[in-house]
Amino acid sequence: MMIEQTTVEIAAKVAADAADVAAAFDAGVAEAREAYLAKRDSTATWRAYTHAMDQLAAANARATAARELHKAVAHAHHLELAWHRLRSMPLVLQAVPTHSTPLSMGGNVQ
Repeated sequence: MMIEQTTVEIAAKVAADAADVAAAFDAGVAEAREAYLAKRDSTATWRAYTHAMDQLAAANARATAARELHKAVAHAHHLELAWHRLRSMPLVLQAVPTHSTPLSMGGNVQ
């Protein structure tokens, strides 16, 4: 099974989208903080502020997971490409001498 470049690109898009969502929640936290600071005696603004912070934390966790998933998929894709290149080289690998006597010193390759 080969991981396609399209899969890597989709994982990158998901990671970028998750980062955008986290940035939007960051703006929401800033708004909630300003609202709370304007009305410090209001429990409703405090609840809205803490709720926004909770939402931001969840969005950041999702963004981190998406970023890590993208890195893992991209790494696996590159490893598969390297493995397929190595598997296509059996004749070259069989031509490598198996002992340490250099040919210039009269060594015999078998």
